[in-house]
Amino acid sequence: MSEQELILGAAVNLTQQESGQYKAVQQGTAIGIPPTNDETRKSIDWGFGPVKVSGYVDTDRLEIGVNVSVLGISLGTLYGNLQEGVGVDVDLFLAKGEIKFYLKNGNEVWVHLGLQVTFDGSYEGDYKIISL
Repeated sequence: MSEQELILGAAVNLTQQESGQYKAVQQGTAIGIPPTNDETRKSIDWGFGPVKVSGYVDTDRLEIGVNVSVLGISLGTLYGNLQEGVGVDVDLFLAKGEIKFYLKNGNEVWVHLGLQVTFDGSYEGDYKIISL
C-alpha cells in the first residue's frame, strides 16, 4: 500500500521594503517535523550541493524524521528506522536519482546521494551527517 503526499510549493515571506520594492525570503523546509526539544532527539541541519536536509534523529530508537529538498523543492517529510534505511526516489524535471539515509558503525548517520541534475552534473557518494 502506498501513501501519497502532495507538495504544492515553497513557503515564501513577502514584505514591502519601500515604494515599489519587495523582498521575498524562502522559509525553512522543516515543515511538519516535530520540534527537537526531546532529550533523545538530535537535530539535523545538513546540505550538500542541491540537497538540504532538516529534522532529527531519535538516538534511543534510531529513528529519523527529516524534510528533504532538492533544488529548493521540498520532497516531503521522511520517517523511518535508520537500521533498515530510509530513502526516496527523486523524479523531478531537473533532478533524478535517489537519496537514502542509513546507520553506519553503529552510531553514525550517513546519506547516500545518487542524483543527476540537468544543468549541474551529478552528486554521487556517501556522506556522514552526524555522530550519535
